Amino acid sequence: MINHNDDESHNLHDKTVKTVLKHKAAFIELLTVFLPHLATKVDLEGLILDTTNYLGSNFEEQFLDVAYRTTYKADSKRSFSLMFMTDHKRKVNREAAVQMLSYICEVLKTDIAEKRELTTVVVVILDQGKAKKRRKSRLIDYFGNLPAELKKYIPDFEIELITIQGIDDEAILNLNKDNILRGMLLMFKHLGDDDFIRKNFAEFFTFVELNPHLFDYLRLYYEYMSRHTEMEAEEFHDLADDYFESQSKSVVMTTYDKIVLKGMQEGVQKGMQEGLQKGKLEGKLEGKLEGKLEGIRERNTILIRRGLKKGLSIMELSDTYDLTIEEVKAIIAKIENEQ
Repeated sequence: MINHNDDESHNLHDKTVKTVLKHKAAFIELLTVFLPHLATKVDLEGLILDTTNYLGSNFEEQFLDVAYRTTYKADSKRSFSLMFMTDHKRKVNREAAVQMLSYICEVLKTDIAEKRELTTVVVVILDQGKAKKRRKSRLIDYFGNLPAELKKYIPDFEIELITIQGIDDEAILNLNKDNILRGMLLMFKHLGDDDFIRKNFAEFFTFVELNPHLFDYLRLYYEYMSRHTEMEAEEFHDLADDYFESQSKSVVMTTYDKIVLKGMQEGVQKGMQEGLQKGKLEGKLEGKLEGKLEGIRERNTILIRRGLKKGLSIMELSDTYDLTIEEVKAIIAKIENEQ
């Protein structure tokens, strides 16, 4: 439907990575599966999203995708401050390595300014390039064949590279079906592979069958896939219709309906709009969806009420019930107005 090499498509890559990896369960699975040597010693449940923008002086226009802080447990008596600095690249080259070094320096400068212990930074890059082989993962690798006496002057660190094209399909399919990471890796690996999408459409959305409240991710994946296929819009939407209509669980249909409704109201999903303009869904959705959405809103209000009684903070409510901070605040305001 669209050229997946344009700027709009690249922005969608960024949006997808940031949205998925900010979901704590997805990030934990990423660490557990691809960085097991670290996952066994870090406090996974204690991971805290770091929203600071760490900008190097020569990279003002570039922003880090996702960063988490936690602690590394060396043994029963020693623990250290640790940060996972995660980014995704279509090219892993010397510019990317220097960029990540600049981010690390900014983290350390922040530590000094706030008078706390220096943070050990683990750089994780999702390599979305076409190459299946692991690329250079150390800054020193880009200096050529340096004499031994010069190597000690190079600021060096190791990048944890996850080369998506090098991951076997079987390994991705073996990931937890109820975790959103599975679908993202499949999408990234099979970008534009229409035959794979046709044969394995259901595999991208297994998480929603077990977690129907994750409808925003379903919407995001649908948008991503529709923009990275050469299929005609009608064929793609027919494929989606067949899948969603085959699901016996009403919650899945509710999720699908919500996606379509948002596409109609906000114009977010261009491909879906094409289908709607042809009269496939427009006539039958508007009336019934509002009632279903009201049911979702009531359910979320009940969950937030329960969480507030337990003394959960806004951040904890957001993490526990997979709602955005803004959604939680809006529900709390509604509850307070009713009192």
